[in-house]
Amino acid sequence: MTTMTILPMKNMLDGEDNLLECTNKKFPEEGTIKTGLLGIEKENGFELYSHAPKVIPILPKGFFITHDAYVGPHIEAFIHQTEDIIDLESKRDKKDLVLPLEPPVYKYLYKHSVFGMTNKRKATWVEPSSFWTDQQYKKSLFVYLLFCGIQYAKLKDYQAALESYQFVSRTIIAIKRFLFGFTKIKNPDDRQWYDLFVGVEEKQVKDMLSLPDCDEPYESCIDALWTP
Repeated sequence: MTTMTILPMKNMLDGEDNLLECTNKKFPEEGTIKTGLLGIEKENGFELYSHAPKVIPILPKGFFITHDAYVGPHIEAFIHQTEDIIDLESKRDKKDLVLPLEPPVYKYLYKHSVFGMTNKRKATWVEPSSFWTDQQYKKSLFVYLLFCGIQYAKLKDYQAALESYQFVSRTIIAIKRFLFGFTKIKNPDDRQWYDLFVGVEEKQVKDMLSLPDCDEPYESCIDALWTP
């Protein structure tokens, strides 16, 4: 497991050659694009949502997020740094896991989330890693982090961006424990991240968030918040 390193991205966004990969996803041509909307393709058309907590339960595997021009790569960089802090990539190799596991081992073979450039400079296509979509609390947290990523374009500092969105800043104790790899909630239900952790004290956060079945405790960490 990685150590808790929260630093600005270095040399990730310098120059003009760090654009997102192109996709064939087409954002509707109509009107001005307002920042901070989630867009969903549907059989009968396309819908935009401005209230993130309301739309999170129905988000499909892929969707659009709107932002100011050229902000997409910053959102991608923020999310990928978050995923690196959690150490998702290390779970791609079955040899690193403790067997047998319940649920199956493939549950933990996570990769980075995917971001794609669309026909609009102000709309990015997002496909969350399966890590974020297997439980409602993680799906909602992923969406909150996308909005932190929008602020990362302005703030240029990971921690400042992390605390820039109220649904994250008001649950920052739980966020920090989660980022250190304690990503499993005991007895999860359908509540979103904010509803689970707003106002929750450190002792209860420690009780609620535990290591996934495939991880060993991080023994060298001193801070009690990061220990089992």
